[in-house]
Amino acid sequence: PQQLLEKASADREKENFMLETGDGGAPSKLFIDAMQGQSSHAAIVLAPLLDAQQYLSELTHFVDVGGGSGTLCLEICKHSPKLMGSIYELQGVCPMAESYIQNEQMTDRVKTVAGNMFEDEFYPAADCYGFGNVLHDWSDDANYTLLSKAFASLPKTGGKVVIMEMLLAEDTDGAPSGKAAAGLNILMAVNEDGRQYKASELESMLKKVGFQEVDVVSSLLTPYSAVVATKAGSSE
Repeated sequence: PQQLLEKASADREKENFMLETGDGGAPSKLFIDAMQGQSSHAAIVLAPLLDAQQYLSELTHFVDVGGGSGTLCLEICKHSPKLMGSIYELQGVCPMAESYIQNEQMTDRVKTVAGNMFEDEFYPAADCYGFGNVLHDWSDDANYTLLSKAFASLPKTGGKVVIMEMLLAEDTDGAPSGKAAAGLNILMAVNEDGRQYKASELESMLKKVGFQEVDVVSSLLTPYSAVVATKAGSSE
């Protein structure tokens, strides 16, 4: 995955290359495949933990916002049989995501929905929105907008968001993500507009938007964690 990322950004000036390498402003297949390689193991590890801890047990529809290949959506739906899934992506990315859906033999439960997470007024209707390796690409203001839109798009009570990211340590003693998150944080600062977050920073942003009951699900098997937040009124 790292070699793919380096190839995708080689010989380019500092810019958001994600939106400028494919047809119609969409990310290129090279980039989507690189992100799949980077995120798939984390999704494989974290999805069963989310299911085992029953964070998604009462939900019916998971939308993977800016989902790329849809690896987060696909793994969550595998481990939550009642869930239907949608990969919400730019029109140019949807055919790439559909190939991943077909490879996983999930066409009966997971579909693509074309759209723009910044330009559309609301996200596709669902009771759970996922952001897998998305927020670290964007500024704090942009992420506040994305999470606010998720909050507004959810049902009045009980909906959730799931954020999968490498989390920075809260203090100098370190965190499960350790040096990996710190290194990725430097990469985001140099090549993109975003950064990695501490769990407390995401919790603060989510609660400012209006979410409650913010939890963190982690594993020693991956440097990634899942931050789960609930809209007021959940039965949990």
